[in-house]
Amino acid sequence: MTIRRWLTGGLAVCALTASLWARPGTVKTREGASYTGDVSEDEDGKVVVKVHGIDMRVDRRDVASVVYTDDAQAEFKKRLAALGPKDVAGRLALATWAMEQQQYDLARQAAQSALDADPNSKEATDMLTMIRRQQEIERAGKTPAAQPPKAPGTNDPLLPDEPNGKTPGAAVERKTLSVDDINIIKQFELRSDETTVRATFTNDVRKRFVETHPTPGGSLAQFSSLPMDRQVRNIIENAPELRKDVRITSDPAAIVMYRQRVQPAILAGCATTSCHGGSQSGDFVLVVPADTDAATYTNFYILTQYARKIDKNAVVPMIDRTTPAKSLLLQYALPNDAGTEFHHPDVPGYRPLFRTAGDVRYKAITDWLNGALNPTAPDYGIKFTPPTGTSPDSTTKPAAK
Repeated sequence: MTIRRWLTGGLAVCALTASLWARPGTVKTREGASYTGDVSEDEDGKVVVKVHGIDMRVDRRDVASVVYTDDAQAEFKKRLAALGPKDVAGRLALATWAMEQQQYDLARQAAQSALDADPNSKEATDMLTMIRRQQEIERAGKTPAAQPPKAPGTNDPLLPDEPNGKTPGAAVERKTLSVDDINIIKQFELRSDETTVRATFTNDVRKRFVETHPTPGGSLAQFSSLPMDRQVRNIIENAPELRKDVRITSDPAAIVMYRQRVQPAILAGCATTSCHGGSQSGDFVLVVPADTDAATYTNFYILTQYARKIDKNAVVPMIDRTTPAKSLLLQYALPNDAGTEFHHPDVPGYRPLFRTAGDVRYKAITDWLNGALNPTAPDYGIKFTPPTGTSPDSTTKPAAK
């Protein structure tokens, strides 16, 4: 009985000690996942995040970063205090930083501070919209329930007004890529300089590869001992017939940045039901809300495949990897009087995503186009028909592949 009491007491003390050492924070993995909750470390050296009462354990080797809430708050206060009273751009950059740490309350504080400094700042208003939508998506974890129509004159001031007071367009059918399609995109978007790759191999694909292709060392054991990124690349580059059995479980760097920095800005400004998220969207429709991997990858795919016929001699892609500055994603994001080469069609309710090229979100998309994406547009070979709406603007169409 004495030993039992000692063991019970010892376990209780251990549990109490772990709970005392836990600190609120956010853990990001090298695969692009993130968990926010009480962070501690267990006896096996794994990082533990208690999320809604459930312990999520992550091997320390798979942890990209740990940001504790109190540290983030201290850093936020330090950065905010260093800004001038009218530094709107600095406050928006701080809001972006806070969003990357998943400190949404801090992000909202910075964005609201920017709006207070300049009540006419569209960038600050859009940032507040983006922050709130991201919070809603992460809280829900699923498609939000349909909301009743708003009465005229009661539009949310943080959301784009519906044009001319008309009823928003209905949502379109939610069509997304398959898991096989997503795996193909991951394989093609994996850059040659990426070494942090997670994957699983099915149907003895490594053995089949070694038996039919010259490999470093020549044996299955030696091939399997290679770094994961080298195993993956050897198979998908040298044996395309086997690539379906290489299942990449992490996000390539281009997708990580797209998920964190690009898609939230696009969805906040372009994917309302009256714009490119509903039935009045013409041939360019995005999946909203983008609350799953399938929705995120589908939107990425739509952006990479889309082009618009500007005139009889020019078809311009939404994402131009050869000349990123000419991408319609950037050209259409600015006002038509901003000196851009291509102008967004003049349609009711259109508002440019950004006011100037100095907007921190515009710069984030520019950085993504210039540095994160593979410079050569891949031919995924995916057979997928994107969702479409109806619109008198019929000159926009998917790029021919």
